[in-house]
Amino acid sequence: MAVMNKKLQISTINRLLARKGIATDTVDLEALVDENLSLPENITNVEKELGFQLRTSDEDVAEVMRDMENVYQTPESINEEIEETYDEAKRERELPQLSQEIDMQLEKITSKDPFFFAKYFFPDLVGEQYDDVRRSALLCAATAGFETSRVRRRLHMLLVGPPGCGKTEILLWFNRHLNAHFVNAEFATKVGLSGDARGGEVTPGALAEADGGIICIDELDRLAHNDQNALLQAMEEGTYIVVKGKHRQRLRANVVVIASANEKKKIQKPLLDRFDFVHELRTPTREERMKTVPTLVETFFSQTSSQEKVLRHYLNFVQNHEPKVSDEVKERISKLI
Repeated sequence: MAVMNKKLQISTINRLLARKGIATDTVDLEALVDENLSLPENITNVEKELGFQLRTSDEDVAEVMRDMENVYQTPESINEEIEETYDEAKRERELPQLSQEIDMQLEKITSKDPFFFAKYFFPDLVGEQYDDVRRSALLCAATAGFETSRVRRRLHMLLVGPPGCGKTEILLWFNRHLNAHFVNAEFATKVGLSGDARGGEVTPGALAEADGGIICIDELDRLAHNDQNALLQAMEEGTYIVVKGKHRQRLRANVVVIASANEKKKIQKPLLDRFDFVHELRTPTREERMKTVPTLVETFFSQTSSQEKVLRHYLNFVQNHEPKVSDEVKERISKLI
């Protein structure tokens, strides 16, 4: 059973001291609290040091923990915990325990709001039209890396709209922050997207290089129909075949596709049907663009944000868990069908 980390134990005991009207510097908790002991055991040791009880019952501790719950289950506090304890945990080879504690906090957050982390996606874009896009983006990113099986688990998203609506910015955000491959379809050929076979060897294209991750394709509607067929196979099966003369080889392309287009009508219907989310965007108003200025300035002068670090950890947390459907959800789905 995992032991609550030392920092959180000290914070809890400090609050118990404050509830009793005792100055927190009365006892050196940093020296007294043993990180290998549980919270009740450490409270008992502090009580022995002080010579009186801090709690009349376990409910006192439970009440303090409830007071602290809002503080210690926010992404910001989780990231702070990572920053402050990672080096120590690494030295003590306690990374599995640290990861378990963080995962427990993430589970608390998402059990209350499954889309809590959606707001961390492309925060520079302001406007209600991006809210649903963020939720779709979260779901797509969470499915990246799932192995192809009888049931397709990878989700794909298409953004449609005029120049200036923010669709390319969204693709570039995936490229910069989640290491997604970025391809401009206007300049891509089937060779560049799927690969080539010359001299007896197959050279993988962008689809194969993005295997296990995310590929962003800008201006999908400018991709030739033959090239769209290559993409369709990868989206549907997680693999595709490169054919050149006598050469024929199947390559893995277990990818999540995030694409943009100016017009849907130029995209083949079978390919269009493979996108789980299709969002039609408009160009933001001048007022909406003005609201983005403070965020843009902050982003320009800041390094990797704490939100990005927490988001990465959350996506790893989700991708390492097997999705399960409860009997209650199955029953609700069956009624809808």
